[in-house]
Amino acid sequence: MSQIGQRASAFAPASSGNVSVGFDLLGAALLRIDGGELGDRVNVEFAEQDELKNSGEYAHVCPDDAEQNLAWQAYRLFRSKLANESFPKVKMELVKSLPVGSGLGSSACSVVASLTALNRLFGHYFSDNDMLLMMGEIEAAASGDLHYDNVAPSYFGGLQLMSPSTDEPVLDLPIPDQWYVVVAFPSFAFPTKQAREVLPKQYDKHDVIANAQNLSVFITQLFKGQQVKAA
Repeated sequence: MSQIGQRASAFAPASSGNVSVGFDLLGAALLRIDGGELGDRVNVEFAEQDELKNSGEYAHVCPDDAEQNLAWQAYRLFRSKLANESFPKVKMELVKSLPVGSGLGSSACSVVASLTALNRLFGHYFSDNDMLLMMGEIEAAASGDLHYDNVAPSYFGGLQLMSPSTDEPVLDLPIPDQWYVVVAFPSFAFPTKQAREVLPKQYDKHDVIANAQNLSVFITQLFKGQQVKAA
C-alpha cells in the first residue's frame, strides 16, 4: 500500500549515441574513471500535491514551465499509462548535473532517471521493455525523431545495439577491458533536434553499403575480443 512520504531515487549516467559507425544504432553509457557520478539524479516521493523542483549545477537551464521539463513530461506519460489511478500525487526533484546540448545525452538522462525513479516508487509497475518504449516516446518528442541510442545505454548501461525487434529492442554488446573513452564537448549548446535538421535527407547507396560493412566488422570484432579500428 503506497503511503504519503514514501520515497525512491534513481541515477542515470551520461551516454554517447552514434558510437563510431553506429549512427542511431550504437550507444554507450559513460562512467567517470574516478568513480564519481556523471549524469542526472531524480528523487521522487508520494505527496499530497504534484510538484517539481530543479536543483543541481545545471538547474538554471531547466525550463521554468514544468510542462516543458522532460522530467515532468516523463511523469505525465508514466501516470497516463497506469491502470490504477488511486496512487497519491508525486513530488519530484530533478538534480540536473549535465549541461544541455553537450552531446552527453543530457535529455536522455533526465528522462531515464525520472522514469526509473517513478517505477521504483510505484513498485516496479512497468517492465524494462515498457520503460524503454516510454523513454523513446519522450526522447522522440524532444529530438524530433525516435531513436534509443542514448536512453538505452543510460538505462541498461554498457554498449547497446538498437534492434528492430519489439520483443528485444536493444542488444548488449561486449566491451574490451582495455577501452578508456575521452569525452570532449563544446562550450556552446547544440540540441539534437537542431543537429539532425542539417543532415542529408538521402544517402548514396555506396555510402550506406560501406557503413553497413564497417558496422558489421565492428560488432564482429567486439565479440571476437579483438581490437577494433574505428572507420
